[in-house]
Amino acid sequence: MKHFKKEYKKSQIGIEYLLIVGFVTFTVIIVLGLALTYSASIRDGMRMSHINNFANKIVDTSESVYYSGAPAKSTISVYLPESVVSIDINEDEDMIVIEAQTSTGLNRVAFQSKVPLLQGTGLTTSSGSKKIEVIASNEGAIINQIS
Repeated sequence: MKHFKKEYKKSQIGIEYLLIVGFVTFTVIIVLGLALTYSASIRDGMRMSHINNFANKIVDTSESVYYSGAPAKSTISVYLPESVVSIDINEDEDMIVIEAQTSTGLNRVAFQSKVPLLQGTGLTTSSGSKKIEVIASNEGAIINQIS
């Protein structure tokens, strides 16, 4: 009879150990899943914030230069994050439209200007710091990328 109780206790300890290890593993997997979800969300928020700063700085400079009149010009340094798919200066509606890839899909954001915006040499979608030159003309603010 003593022999049976020893084996029963060993089995009980083994099962309890498996339950604890299973619970800890399950908890760790849930925490890692939540961390990955939140980190992707935070990363997307930072990218969109950089894109907002990029476009708003160009729009603000365009308005300032245009209201100063020709031949005024200004050069600004702006940062464009990775994952930008396209940058379009819509001359008909006086806005900059930027498309960026996020964890939830393709995001399209438009930035309206109070002055006519004109496409100059074009803006590239490569990430990093860029120098943008904005030149006033009688027709609008011409936007050129110089580096």
